[in-house]
Amino acid sequence: MNENVRDGTRCSPSRAYLWPVMGNQHLTVLTEALAVKLTLSGARCTGLDCLLDGQVHSVRASREVILCAGAIHTPRLLLLSGIGRRMTSNNGHRHGHRSPGRGAEPPRPSYDRSLL
Repeated sequence: MNENVRDGTRCSPSRAYLWPVMGNQHLTVLTEALAVKLTLSGARCTGLDCLLDGQVHSVRASREVILCAGAIHTPRLLLLSGIGRRMTSNNGHRHGHRSPGRGAEPPRPSYDRSLL
C-alpha cells in the first residue's frame, strides 16, 4: 500500500510534493483549471491545453510536464491526447502516439483453479 508519510503522520500528495516547492520560480500552479489535452512534439509532451474561466488556455513547459490527475483523469487525458493504442480515424489516417499498455485494460491475473 502506498502512503505519503511526513514526520510520522499521513499527508496528501500535495503536502508531500507540492508544498515544499511552492516558492520555486519555475513552478506555476493553476487552481480550478481542467486539463483537456496534452500538447505533443513528436513523442515528447511539451505542454497542455486547459479550460479556465470558460476559456481554453495553452500552457507550455520548457523542461518537463508532470501528469498526476488521479486514477480516472490521468488515463482519460492520455486517451484524449492520442496517447495509447494507435487509433485510426474514420478517414483512415492514423493519429496518436503509440504507447503500449496505455488505454488498455490491465492484464487479468490467472489462477490455477485446481488449487481452489
